[in-house]
Amino acid sequence: MVLCFELITIISLMELIAVSQRESDAAEQIYRGASIERPGSGSDPIDEVGQTVVSMLQESAKNFDRTRSLLTELLAAQDRIAQLESQVRLFRDRATRAEGWLIVIQEEIEKRLINRN
Repeated sequence: MVLCFELITIISLMELIAVSQRESDAAEQIYRGASIERPGSGSDPIDEVGQTVVSMLQESAKNFDRTRSLLTELLAAQDRIAQLESQVRLFRDRATRAEGWLIVIQEEIEKRLINRN
């Protein structure tokens, strides 16, 4: 009797492992967008719900990939914006210094050439 119980327990565990493996394989297939073998193709509400959930999971996986791609693009754009802002500060500083030199040059021209008389 004990041996029979242990055998049933081992078989049950093996079935659980097989189910778990099938679920894992199905999840991987869903993520990759592959079609999976769907139980029942009738109009049973359970089949319809199951197919709807699988479709939603596939769409979710696609959206996740698109979101990751957009995030990568966003981070690249933020880096480029930071570079451009740095260049703007540099050119603004150079323009300010050039304006200062123009004032000095203008004063020198006025002092030495125009007001020479």
